[in-house]
Amino acid sequence: MVECYLVAICQGSSVDAESNAMTAFGLTEALQLLAAPPQGQEEQAMLPLEGHAYFEQAEQSERAMDGRLMWTNSDGDVALASEYPQIALRHRRMRVRFRGLKVPPWQGYLHLVAEWRLAGSDGAWERSKVSWPVEVVPPPAGPVPPTPAP
Repeated sequence: MVECYLVAICQGSSVDAESNAMTAFGLTEALQLLAAPPQGQEEQAMLPLEGHAYFEQAEQSERAMDGRLMWTNSDGDVALASEYPQIALRHRRMRVRFRGLKVPPWQGYLHLVAEWRLAGSDGAWERSKVSWPVEVVPPPAGPVPPTPAP
């Protein structure tokens, strides 16, 4: 049995080669889009963020699973945020980094959840009981002001 015990969003991360310790930079709990994605390209618009999902198996065994991150809202709607096919679980615990997240199709208070199933199967997706809260703020009205130089 596989369980997801942590889902998070950050701006970047690194893994120490000696200790295998992971450091996340810029944990993200709010997003303000500078502009709406161009009409007709909403499905392809990506955020330069990473999603992280941490999994644990009851017993150590080698298995492959497909994974994905999903946006959810309070109405129960779900939308794809990122996919990661063929995750190889070789240890009792495994972290998966999803590079790039799709722009959420809604604004307001959302959650990011992980889903997984056996690799290549058409079976039902299992959803994590844990989630990462994100508030998506609408783009500002009018033209986007230039970013000041550092």
